[in-house]
Amino acid sequence: MAFAMQERKTTSAATNVAQTNNVTAATDKKAQLRGLTFDEGTKALTPEGGKQTDTPKPDAKNDKGPPPEIVALGLKKVNVDCTLEAWAALNETERAGVLTFLVEKERQCLEQKKLKRSKVTISMGKKFESVDEKVVDEQNKKAQDNIALMNAGKPPMGDKTIGVKEGEPQVTETTTEKITKVPITETKQMKDHFDAAGSTFDSADYKPEDMQQGGVIALLDQAAEKIKEYLALDPNAKVTLTVIASESHVTNPDQFKEPGSLAAARAANGVELAKAHFAALGIPTDNLSFTTQNLGANGPKWDPKAGISKHDPMYTAHQFVRLEVAAEVEVESDATEDVKQTTTEETRTQDAQVVKMLVDDKHRLGGLHLNNKTFTPKKTKKSRSGRTRKRNWGSVSCP
Repeated sequence: MAFAMQERKTTSAATNVAQTNNVTAATDKKAQLRGLTFDEGTKALTPEGGKQTDTPKPDAKNDKGPPPEIVALGLKKVNVDCTLEAWAALNETERAGVLTFLVEKERQCLEQKKLKRSKVTISMGKKFESVDEKVVDEQNKKAQDNIALMNAGKPPMGDKTIGVKEGEPQVTETTTEKITKVPITETKQMKDHFDAAGSTFDSADYKPEDMQQGGVIALLDQAAEKIKEYLALDPNAKVTLTVIASESHVTNPDQFKEPGSLAAARAANGVELAKAHFAALGIPTDNLSFTTQNLGANGPKWDPKAGISKHDPMYTAHQFVRLEVAAEVEVESDATEDVKQTTTEETRTQDAQVVKMLVDDKHRLGGLHLNNKTFTPKKTKKSRSGRTRKRNWGSVSCP
């Protein structure tokens, strides 16, 4: 026992010496700091001569936050639980809406007596995998509507979407092939002639007003109906109207001394009359062209001494214009060919995850918390003097 007591004394003495050395070292350290500035003193007390060791920043996904923008608001009555991942998923407009809402909620908690405090939880919500872009657009629309409410001082109630974290769009192309039997088209050359029953000009006449209008107009009406038939077969048919003109051997006026010149004038005037008449009938002229054909002088020779009138039918029968309508028409034949039709359909999908905000307001009305249906009943107990006093028996949960 004596040995044990001696050992305890030795240990105690060693402890006292160590403590004395520590105090001395601390005193010496303080003595060394006298006369230094605050920054110099801080540097001297920092291990390894003031070298700070870098602490890796926590991963934003796992850091609970709240983000610096919310901390800077200095909220007292509003408790915000917002992960940095959720905050990073919001765009600038959405963040501004949240900050506006938090400031307004803090003001309400301070000014409204029934509103004790509020808890706002902002977190990542439902994930959407490989959904159509329309689904993502719908979620973005919900977020925009809720942010608009918060900016207007009307915060949305319940667990609401306030943002969408979108993934990269994925484009999928689906190609399908279909064999269709298509009729083979062929080109057909069509031609029709329209001849007057008799003369369309008197001798030496050539102007449109000199034509025997009834006969010429009848020819133009017949030609117009045939052109309509061609265009019904092929709206892109190339149609040509040729005005064929002739003259007799009766002596021509001085301005048409050259044989055939009178027929040429008749043909040119026939074209002008045809254009005006077709326009009045509504005949499209995009694929319609006009040409002339000069037959020159025809019929018996003119003999002024023979005593035969120049208006005799033997001469006037060769004083005319006739019409010819020709068309190049593409029509379907009875034969068919196989045509492969390839269709490519593009589908765009993407991954997305919504950002949710839940607001939990704590109201107090007497001893009743309206949000969680919990209240504190009061139990009375008689005192020795016969009076009653209240006693708190704890909290009871309402159904």
